[in-house]
Amino acid sequence: MHRPVSLLFLLTLAIGCATATSTRPASIPQPEIDARLVQALFFGGGTTAPATIEVRIANRAKTPIVVRRIAIDSPGMQQYTLDRGSREVQETIQPGETKRVNVFSRATALQGTTITEPLNIRAVVDFESGSASWREVVMLRQ
Repeated sequence: MHRPVSLLFLLTLAIGCATATSTRPASIPQPEIDARLVQALFFGGGTTAPATIEVRIANRAKTPIVVRRIAIDSPGMQQYTLDRGSREVQETIQPGETKRVNVFSRATALQGTTITEPLNIRAVVDFESGSASWREVVMLRQ
């Protein structure tokens, strides 16, 4: 009895994922995205530290774009890592304009608190323009 229901659920999920579109329209150039740690991490006597990431987005399109959500994390780090942080936003960026949005996270030391490793930041940004919606993913090293 449970098997047909589970199979139906998985089939519905697969169809939903297959029909979801996240491709940027060809008429919209890729937005310029940069992410930087606002201030140096300070672990003090503990193993965690607050981390503020400033995400800068420049609209190179001829139409406005809307930033809906920004998520950041730091894959592949050995000495420390950023907890996945995300922020829902409703930020319209006009053609030729650049906007900055802060995303708050926490850094966790994995191997002591003396940091020599450069920070890897992955930023995932969800956009809309007109009826189109898409996601851009960038990897940056700081």
